[in-house]
Amino acid sequence: TFAQQKKYVCESHVLRVMDLSLSEVELALKDGLTSENPCIAVYPGKEEVVVRVSARAQDPQQAASACQSVAQTVAQRLQGYVYGVDVPNIERALLQRLEKKQLHLALAESGSKRRGEQRLVKCKKADSVELYFPQENSPAVEAAKAQYGAVSLQTACAMAASGSASNRIGVAVVMPTVRERAASAYVAACFSGHTLS
Repeated sequence: TFAQQKKYVCESHVLRVMDLSLSEVELALKDGLTSENPCIAVYPGKEEVVVRVSARAQDPQQAASACQSVAQTVAQRLQGYVYGVDVPNIERALLQRLEKKQLHLALAESGSKRRGEQRLVKCKKADSVELYFPQENSPAVEAAKAQYGAVSLQTACAMAASGSASNRIGVAVVMPTVRERAASAYVAACFSGHTLS
């Protein structure tokens, strides 16, 4: 009955997973998907897979402990593919990690209509994380554009490097527009003199 159910406390955690398909996540967690308490449920998201872990107990600490234990097991099984726990999206997870490491972010975009900037600003809650959105190109970026083209890996790397500083990660997203006939988009990140693309 409802009165009996009210005696129980339910605790839940949501894990967000990228770069694995729904079937890959289900396969990795298959032995836990049949358990009723704690319960593991897997859902397809827009650009991700969502795993909800729930535990029910009469004592709030028991529910929290059981839920936390299963959530840790899920994260271990999915290795590095869990990008956040109890976060609404990847932007929020990124900002939380930057805040924890006392870092800032510069995002330079080309051809994206500043969508990344809009999404980050919408999610920003941490006052300690400073966001920079450079609009003017440095001489190094202009040189890369002249030599390799506006939509190129080299230009993305130059844009990321120009936004990087001692406590700031530079990220660049370069996408072709309708006028540009490039078939690819490029993403680069730079921090402490190291560039990834």
